[in-house]
Amino acid sequence: MVAVSVAARAICWMVSAPGAFVWTNTLTRLDPIAAGVVLGVSAMNKTPKLGLPTRAVLMGSGILAMFVVSTFCNPYASPNTAVTLFFGYPAITLGCSAILVSVLRVKLREDLLITRVGIYLGQISYGLYVWHFLALLLTLKVLVQAIPFAGNWIASGVFAAVCAF
Repeated sequence: MVAVSVAARAICWMVSAPGAFVWTNTLTRLDPIAAGVVLGVSAMNKTPKLGLPTRAVLMGSGILAMFVVSTFCNPYASPNTAVTLFFGYPAITLGCSAILVSVLRVKLREDLLITRVGIYLGQISYGLYVWHFLALLLTLKVLVQAIPFAGNWIASGVFAAVCAF
């Protein structure tokens, strides 16, 4: 799966495929799916017992990977750069995997409000994923029509995301 993913991104790079095509193409995004399969299969029989320092390093490295990739790579650029295709996508896969491993077997206090909210969001997360883009588009359309004098700040990513959520 990883080889197919890298090969598909290489073809996209050679033909200068639009960034959106790479971003939404299953073949170019097989490496995160492969990482999920590897993590799932390896956790079937034995979930690792990690100490707090190891968890902190994994969490920190995952967050650092996201920061570095978001700073130097732009998956929305058309066409994507080689750095985005061959460093950015794999780095995000590894970073997300590190974050996931860092929270495996963490005991949660279910009496805390933040834990209950997190559990609820986890239960509805796929629905949020499926409908988020429509919610963003509708929110922007409604806000721009309702507050036409507000200017470009309405379309800012954070404001729109909070309103759509």
